[in-house]
Amino acid sequence: MNYAACIGWDWASKTHELFIREIDTGKATLVKLPHSAPELHTWAMKMRAQYEGRSIAVAIEGHHKAVIGALMAYEFISIYMINPEAAANFRQSFHPSAKKDDPVDAEELCSMIERHEEKLRKFDPADAQSRLCGMLSETRRKFVEILVALVQSLRANLETYYPQALMLAGELDSPMAGDFLRQWPTFDKVARSREATVAAFYAEHRSRSAKKMKERLEYIKTSYPLTNDRALMEAGQAKTRALVEMIQTTRESIAKLEKEIKAAFDAHEKVDVIRSLPGLGDALGPRVAAIVTADPMRFQSAEELQQITGVAPIRRQTGKRKVQVLRRSRRPVFVHQTMVEWAGASLAFCPWAKAFYDLQKLGGHGHFSVLRKLAYKWIRILYRCLQTGTLYDETIHQASLKKRGSPVALKLAA
Repeated sequence: MNYAACIGWDWASKTHELFIREIDTGKATLVKLPHSAPELHTWAMKMRAQYEGRSIAVAIEGHHKAVIGALMAYEFISIYMINPEAAANFRQSFHPSAKKDDPVDAEELCSMIERHEEKLRKFDPADAQSRLCGMLSETRRKFVEILVALVQSLRANLETYYPQALMLAGELDSPMAGDFLRQWPTFDKVARSREATVAAFYAEHRSRSAKKMKERLEYIKTSYPLTNDRALMEAGQAKTRALVEMIQTTRESIAKLEKEIKAAFDAHEKVDVIRSLPGLGDALGPRVAAIVTADPMRFQSAEELQQITGVAPIRRQTGKRKVQVLRRSRRPVFVHQTMVEWAGASLAFCPWAKAFYDLQKLGGHGHFSVLRKLAYKWIRILYRCLQTGTLYDETIHQASLKKRGSPVALKLAA
């Protein structure tokens, strides 16, 4: 081990527990470090001076991004991000009683890196542009999830006092729905409005289908208020007003994020190669860029990339038991989703991908199982394009399939 010291870092929102063991002397120290930027910087400078600039290794559970981001600023600190489940299993192997204590956790994290450094992967951050694409994309996904939750809450609220709005307002996350609920917060108000006023509202919001307009106007004529209870009506309207404004703000935030993601992706070093692949536009392209990064040598092989993304299956064999092939249930969810969604998006733009999908479906395989298999193939192609710096060419790939006598090529020729 070439480090001056190994450190197990047990994170906390207020005070971190650090177990420090010096490699040369074996001396162990337990340090409590307040969670603040000045305190962390002071501690880092103290470590640099104490060990005369020699490298130190820090083992920390991988989901504590705030601390990891801060430690990245110090070149003499090597970070080992430990899977929380792996850390828990390691701790339990020495404490079968399931004892849980911050100093113990810090010591066991330190022990992991002391004893198994060669099996652990040192954190090697991707280039800044790739990380920016990834962070912005993950933020957008979280805002989309917030938007979905707000829409579901609005739907549930309207069902309690104003169910007609679900038919009349359109999609609840649309600007038209917000404007409709602001103008007609109860069914009584829309029922008392002139047909011309309601028709003009829909026309203004580009909902001009004559059939749909007739259905809506007829529905208003024949429907009745669900309730006249004042408390329920006023409380429902108050909640609707709040949710409508929150939905509008969230929708606008997502639109701004999408512009920032596009700008970050346009500036990525590998943007041309990534964009050349079917299905990788402004939505999925930045997410894939964040995974593969700008460094073509970051992954040693396509197989490594397939495993990291959770697309490659797991093979299990014990003794004489038949080999079992299983999908990876433990995988980085957002990364795995990105690859599977890319496979799905490619079906509309890539003939061989659609032919492969159809053949697999005829073979009785499920939708998501086929998409994982297709993603497995796309990753090999992506890796090769990044390694050689060449753009994807559909005709070249189809010629390769034909040369190998692939069933996909036969289907394309049929």
